[in-house]
Amino acid sequence: TQNQYLEEFIKLRAEMLNRMLQNEGLSEQPLCCQCGVKLARWRCLDCAPGVFCRGCCRVRHQPDPFHRVEKWVGEFYAPAQMYEVGVTLALGHNGIVCPLMRQKAELDLVNDEVDDKVANGALGKDDPADNDEGWEDDDDDKEAGKQRYSPLEDEFGNKFVNVIDVAGITPLPMVCCQCNDNGVVNQLLDRRLLPASFKSPKTMFTFRVLKDFRLSNLEAKTTGYQYYQKLRRVSNPAFPHLVPNSYPELRRASRMWQNLMQLRWNGFGYSERPREVQEGKTLLLPGPGELAMFCAACPQPDVNLPDDWETRYTKNEVMRSLVVDGNFSADHLRQKQADLDVFLSEGQGMMTARHPYKEHLAVARDEMEKDGCDNSFKAIENANSGDVARKDVTGIVGHACGRHGCYVPRSVVDLQKGERQANVDWSFQECIKGMNLGSIRKILHIYDIACQYHKKLRLRVERNEFLEIPDIELEKGIGSFHVHGHQESCYPRYGTIYIPGAGWIDGEILETLWAILNQTSRSIRTATLGHRAEILDDHMNDSNWKKMVAIVGRIIEKFKRAVENQERFTRYFAELTASASTANVEEWTKEIEQAESQRIRKPDAMDVMKARVPQAPGLVQTASTLVDQEERGTQGVVSWIRTGFRLEDTQVEIAYLVRKGGTFPNVEDRTRITAKRDTLVKQIDKFNLLSERYLGLHAMERFRREAESNDNDVDAMEDSDGDELAPVDDPIRRPEEIRLALPSNFPPDMMAVFDKAQVVDLELELRKGVANDLLAGIRAAVGRKSVLWKEVRTSATKRYATRSKTTLRRVDLHVYHQRRLYNVNRLAMMRLGLDRKELDFGQYRELLKTDVHSSRAIERPNEAGQSQTQLPWIWTVNNDPNARHNQNYLTECSYKILPDKFSLT
Repeated sequence: TQNQYLEEFIKLRAEMLNRMLQNEGLSEQPLCCQCGVKLARWRCLDCAPGVFCRGCCRVRHQPDPFHRVEKWVGEFYAPAQMYEVGVTLALGHNGIVCPLMRQKAELDLVNDEVDDKVANGALGKDDPADNDEGWEDDDDDKEAGKQRYSPLEDEFGNKFVNVIDVAGITPLPMVCCQCNDNGVVNQLLDRRLLPASFKSPKTMFTFRVLKDFRLSNLEAKTTGYQYYQKLRRVSNPAFPHLVPNSYPELRRASRMWQNLMQLRWNGFGYSERPREVQEGKTLLLPGPGELAMFCAACPQPDVNLPDDWETRYTKNEVMRSLVVDGNFSADHLRQKQADLDVFLSEGQGMMTARHPYKEHLAVARDEMEKDGCDNSFKAIENANSGDVARKDVTGIVGHACGRHGCYVPRSVVDLQKGERQANVDWSFQECIKGMNLGSIRKILHIYDIACQYHKKLRLRVERNEFLEIPDIELEKGIGSFHVHGHQESCYPRYGTIYIPGAGWIDGEILETLWAILNQTSRSIRTATLGHRAEILDDHMNDSNWKKMVAIVGRIIEKFKRAVENQERFTRYFAELTASASTANVEEWTKEIEQAESQRIRKPDAMDVMKARVPQAPGLVQTASTLVDQEERGTQGVVSWIRTGFRLEDTQVEIAYLVRKGGTFPNVEDRTRITAKRDTLVKQIDKFNLLSERYLGLHAMERFRREAESNDNDVDAMEDSDGDELAPVDDPIRRPEEIRLALPSNFPPDMMAVFDKAQVVDLELELRKGVANDLLAGIRAAVGRKSVLWKEVRTSATKRYATRSKTTLRRVDLHVYHQRRLYNVNRLAMMRLGLDRKELDFGQYRELLKTDVHSSRAIERPNEAGQSQTQLPWIWTVNNDPNARHNQNYLTECSYKILPDKFSLT
């Protein structure tokens, strides 16, 4: 185990440390490990253990001059540079100095003899490598008090250059080949070096370090600055600030390297089809999206579909699925002289081309509509947002294939001010062009706000000369997570589970892709726009590549799961069909088939998929019915009673805040409570004054006398199963304790003498509506709690679990508040004369804590014993008393999902 290994280490720790310290010293009269004749005082930190003489160290490292070396200086090994042993950056002869440079070879031999004498102690400190000849500080370095990292040139006038490798920054004199007329750039490329400039290169990068930086950026999301700081510390661990700063060169060279590799990997340079001529040389340039990798598993004619696919498969079987979403983490800060920015692969990868996109935005106009759903969504809320003063890009929006999660080439566009329809329109158009659609004419388009986006899509296309979306059959869908935030009707209209041919797809795949891409924000936020586009292209392309190399195993895994689920659901569906009458099955099947045939042009046809569960009338419906039934001269009674209900809700809320604050609430809670109490006192006085109109002056006078000696139900009511919040011991009477002048707060003997006798019956009916609303809300909240508990217990990350727990606490608080309101309302119905059977065994029983516990059936539906579990009474009562004997809706609820929705695709 891990602990056992560490225990063994503790036993050997002292011996290991002693051995490592011994290796830091120099043995007496050590001989060169290469020649075995001369004394050695040089060692390489990157080669196998051993020490070298100067000549052997030079010969050993001339072909590989980027290692780190150290020199023995009498008491310890000091950092040194390769040029000190005569190593050069030799070009043209596989790392060996050009034969025409004979003077260089002769001088090396002389220096070797001098170094051997120093090693024998004959020359003491007169080491040529230790003198200052050739070291000239320029004025800038002298002013800054810095030492030059390397000489300007060697004895033969060869300029020193900085070579950047994974082993660090190495200064070397560059010796070009004199045997041929190849340019210095070609000679550097032959040496597997990429220069940062081309006329007189002074900084160059090994192919190895460029590969390593790209992988570090892709996998660890390391920025260019962080990576170069690491190289500086590798080069000089003690004083990294003395190492030259070539960070700008790294950014430039990495862009050039990435572009060259993309061209190479995608086959450009091999073809004989020239597209452009530059300075007399043919250059094959890629077209839009041709430097991007797309999904190889999605149906594509001439790629993975047989020649007779149009007759072999139905439209639903080859339907392409797309998911679109915005990402506001991929923003960009404004740069100076942005118009001078150079793009190396504009529009050739995942990002769209700039100029056509700008022309489209200049004439595009959003057809905004009032949001028809109950909830607002991020895309709508951000439509007019964006810190345009500091940012020129507020995010991106893009498309990915819905099944496998691969970005679609040329479909990712920048956002200028929120997620507008114009941005998504262009992304959708470019997506269709870049997804190799061929003659496939059906697409499933999944968007968080598809119910609003697609309403006027065709109109926007017709009005914009730069938009061109082919005449295709377009299915609209909303992701499984977001659809539950829409109004109820959006679920059957746009839920992916109801779309034929969609299979089991959640439509939220881009959310997982964004989570990874967001980690690049440090690299792209302050980069130039061209560099930013190339980084995003590279990361999205790499994401697609990872998915493709693992796609076979993933499809096999999904296929096995789909086969298992299809068998299970088919068996369940057959049993369900057998339990229903033949007439019902025929009626429901006909309704479903008719709705699915109309769903594209008429989404509301899918409303038939909603189970027609009878609902008990809530407060609004009850109030509307009673107003219609009120006799002449009694208008306003219902409105007055509903006002009392609202005040009652406020009393419960304040009572909770007081109990939560305890005996010594903080300043914020005390201020909040005081403000609510001041407002409530005024509202109660106004309400009680108005009550005289409906209850009579005599009744109100007696009410005021008796109310002074009695508490209301809000504070007096105690849950029979206890309460988590202890009451506050406060002798001062509070507005949340004042009884409201509602009929339910009067003694029974006075209810018969009210000026308007029907107020008792009206309040009772309205109380029933309130109770129905509260029970429905509690059921929904308890169901939500069950889902949240599952998310907490199965979450893969602590961050996601913490977020779910926070939401769970809010839902729990909501349930607590609703339960107290229900019990207060129930006590009022009891005083108004509601039948005891309804109160004890019927629709309006007492609501205990155990009745609002979340169900484990959602988290573990197949757990042993679930079939024997008895649900609390709130789940078993029939909401609509008029539908007490109608059980067909239970069967209909389950029947509305046909087995063909569980497709193997």
